[in-house]
Amino acid sequence: GMEIYQIQLKGILDQVWVGSLSDADKSITVEPLENHSCIITAGLKDQAALRGMVTRMWDMNMEIISINKIENKTK
Repeated sequence: GMEIYQIQLKGILDQVWVGSLSDADKSITVEPLENHSCIITAGLKDQAALRGMVTRMWDMNMEIISINKIENKTK
């Protein structure tokens, strides 16, 4: 199955940053918001993949505002 998460970050990400978060098994989109933040929507395999992504965000000094699981696909 695929777990879908929305992660709100302070600041706006460009494609270079998004590429550094992405692995082959991840589907990532970024939506800029008006308050100089953005929402990343990511399809991840499991909690370990989420932890890996959050760790990379931490390593890149990104400020995480929130993380929400929005959907669980069981295909």
